[in-house]
Amino acid sequence: MDWNNNYGDDPDKGVIFHCSNLPKDVFKTESLISEDIPLMKDHDILSSTVPREQTWGTIHGRVRAEPFTYLRLSTDDYHGRIMGYVGEGELTDDPLMTFGGYGVVRVPNYQKLLAHICENGYEHHVSINLARTASAVNEALSKYLGWQMVVHG
Repeated sequence: MDWNNNYGDDPDKGVIFHCSNLPKDVFKTESLISEDIPLMKDHDILSSTVPREQTWGTIHGRVRAEPFTYLRLSTDDYHGRIMGYVGEGELTDDPLMTFGGYGVVRVPNYQKLLAHICENGYEHHVSINLARTASAVNEALSKYLGWQMVVHG
Protein backbone atom coordinates (compact mmCIF):
# COMPACT_ATOMS: atom_id res chain seq x y z
CA MET A 1 0.00 0.00 0.00
CA ASP A 2 0.96 3.66 -0.16
CA TRP A 3 0.72 5.88 2.89
CA ASN A 4 -1.23 8.53 1.08
CA ASN A 5 -2.71 11.47 2.96
CA ASN A 6 -4.48 12.42 6.16
CA TYR A 7 -8.17 11.65 6.55
CA GLY A 8 -10.43 14.44 7.77
CA ASP A 9 -9.54 16.22 10.99
CA ASP A 10 -8.47 13.13 12.96
CA PRO A 11 -4.65 13.19 13.30
CA ASP A 12 -4.62 9.40 13.79
CA LYS A 13 -6.42 8.62 10.52
CA GLY A 14 -5.07 8.42 7.01
CA VAL A 15 -5.76 7.05 3.55
CA ILE A 16 -3.94 4.01 2.19
CA PHE A 17 -4.10 3.21 -1.47
CA HIS A 18 -2.51 1.19 -4.25
CA CYS A 19 -3.37 0.67 -7.89
CA SER A 20 -3.62 -2.49 -6.78
CA ASN A 21 -1.46 -5.47 -6.13
CA LEU A 22 -3.52 -6.73 -3.20
CA PRO A 23 -4.94 -10.25 -2.88
CA LYS A 24 -8.71 -10.55 -3.14
CA ASP A 25 -9.11 -11.79 0.45
CA VAL A 26 -8.17 -8.39 1.97
CA PHE A 27 -11.08 -6.69 0.23
CA LYS A 28 -14.61 -6.11 1.40
CA THR A 29 -16.94 -8.59 -0.26
CA GLU A 30 -20.31 -7.04 0.65
CA SER A 31 -21.32 -3.41 0.45
CA LEU A 32 -24.18 -1.15 -0.53
CA ILE A 33 -21.64 0.81 -2.58
CA SER A 34 -20.78 -1.16 -5.73
CA GLU A 35 -17.35 0.51 -6.06
CA ASP A 36 -16.32 -1.07 -2.73
CA ILE A 37 -16.68 -4.64 -4.07
CA PRO A 38 -13.43 -6.01 -5.54
CA LEU A 39 -13.26 -6.19 -9.29
CA MET A 40 -10.35 -7.08 -11.56
CA LYS A 41 -9.84 -4.56 -14.32
CA ASP A 42 -7.20 -2.40 -15.96
CA HIS A 43 -4.73 -0.11 -14.18
CA ASP A 44 -6.13 3.43 -14.06
CA ILE A 45 -2.78 5.23 -13.83
CA LEU A 46 -0.64 3.11 -16.17
CA SER A 47 -3.37 3.08 -18.80
CA SER A 48 -2.89 6.82 -19.22
CA THR A 49 0.53 6.14 -20.77
CA VAL A 50 0.29 2.66 -22.32
CA PRO A 51 -2.58 0.92 -24.10
CA ARG A 52 -5.34 0.07 -21.59
CA GLU A 53 -5.43 -3.61 -22.62
CA GLN A 54 -1.78 -3.96 -21.55
CA THR A 55 -2.61 -2.93 -17.96
CA TRP A 56 -5.22 -5.59 -17.17
CA GLY A 57 -5.00 -7.46 -13.87
CA THR A 58 -5.31 -5.03 -10.97
CA ILE A 59 -7.96 -5.57 -8.34
CA HIS A 60 -9.98 -2.49 -7.42
CA GLY A 61 -12.02 -2.23 -4.25
CA ARG A 62 -12.21 -1.28 -0.60
CA VAL A 63 -10.11 -3.17 1.96
CA ARG A 64 -12.02 -4.73 4.85
CA ALA A 65 -12.33 -2.98 8.20
CA GLU A 66 -10.00 -5.11 10.33
CA PRO A 67 -7.03 -4.77 12.66
CA PHE A 68 -3.82 -4.78 10.64
CA THR A 69 -0.04 -4.82 10.90
CA TYR A 70 2.16 -2.72 8.67
CA LEU A 71 5.83 -3.26 7.83
CA ARG A 72 8.41 -1.37 5.81
CA LEU A 73 11.91 -2.69 5.18
CA SER A 74 14.57 -0.64 3.41
CA THR A 75 18.29 -0.77 2.84
CA ASP A 76 20.55 1.75 4.53
CA ASP A 77 23.14 1.83 1.77
CA TYR A 78 25.48 4.17 3.64
CA HIS A 79 25.84 1.76 6.54
CA GLY A 80 25.29 -1.53 4.69
CA ARG A 81 22.31 -2.70 6.72
CA ILE A 82 18.60 -3.42 6.53
CA MET A 83 16.29 -1.29 8.62
CA GLY A 84 12.57 -1.07 9.05
CA TYR A 85 9.56 -0.11 11.04
CA VAL A 86 6.55 -2.13 12.10
CA GLY A 87 3.33 -1.32 13.91
CA GLU A 88 -0.36 -1.98 14.19
CA GLY A 89 -3.58 -0.12 13.53
CA GLU A 90 -7.11 -0.59 12.28
CA LEU A 91 -8.66 -0.35 8.85
CA THR A 92 -11.93 1.55 9.31
CA ASP A 93 -15.27 1.85 7.53
CA ASP A 94 -14.95 5.63 7.15
CA PRO A 95 -16.37 6.80 3.80
CA LEU A 96 -13.90 7.11 0.93
CA MET A 97 -14.43 7.13 -2.81
CA THR A 98 -11.39 6.61 -5.00
CA PHE A 99 -9.97 3.90 -7.26
CA GLY A 100 -7.51 1.04 -6.94
CA GLY A 101 -7.23 -0.83 -3.64
CA TYR A 102 -7.99 1.63 -0.87
CA GLY A 103 -9.04 2.20 2.71
CA VAL A 104 -8.91 4.46 5.73
CA VAL A 105 -6.57 3.57 8.59
CA ARG A 106 -6.47 4.54 12.21
CA VAL A 107 -2.93 4.34 13.60
CA PRO A 108 -2.16 5.66 17.09
CA ASN A 109 0.24 8.62 16.80
CA TYR A 110 -0.08 8.54 13.01
CA GLN A 111 1.52 11.97 12.57
CA LYS A 112 4.56 10.78 14.54
CA LEU A 113 4.78 7.72 12.25
CA LEU A 114 4.63 9.92 9.14
CA ALA A 115 7.36 12.15 10.57
CA HIS A 116 9.53 9.07 11.26
CA ILE A 117 9.03 7.86 7.68
CA CYS A 118 10.06 11.23 6.23
CA GLU A 119 12.92 11.96 8.62
CA ASN A 120 14.50 8.54 8.04
CA GLY A 121 14.16 8.44 4.26
CA TYR A 122 11.68 5.59 3.99
CA GLU A 123 9.72 5.14 0.80
CA HIS A 124 5.96 5.70 1.00
CA HIS A 125 5.14 2.04 0.28
CA VAL A 126 4.26 -0.32 3.12
CA SER A 127 3.14 -3.93 3.36
CA ILE A 128 0.08 -4.87 5.39
CA ASN A 129 -1.59 -8.00 6.72
CA LEU A 130 -4.98 -8.31 8.37
CA ALA A 131 -3.75 -9.47 11.78
CA ARG A 132 -1.95 -8.10 14.82
CA THR A 133 1.55 -9.52 14.34
CA ALA A 134 3.92 -6.57 14.96
CA SER A 135 5.54 -8.10 18.04
CA ALA A 136 6.33 -11.40 16.33
CA VAL A 137 7.54 -9.67 13.14
CA ASN A 138 9.78 -7.35 15.15
CA GLU A 139 11.24 -10.24 17.15
CA ALA A 140 11.97 -12.29 14.04
CA LEU A 141 13.61 -9.43 12.15
CA SER A 142 15.53 -7.76 14.99
CA LYS A 143 16.44 -10.67 17.26
CA TYR A 144 17.05 -13.43 14.75
CA LEU A 145 18.16 -11.50 11.67
CA GLY A 146 19.79 -8.57 13.47
CA TRP A 147 18.02 -5.93 11.40
CA GLN A 148 17.54 -2.45 12.85
CA MET A 149 13.80 -2.20 13.57
CA VAL A 150 11.60 0.50 15.08
CA VAL A 151 8.27 -0.51 16.58
CA HIS A 152 5.77 2.31 16.18
CA GLY A 153 3.34 2.77 19.04
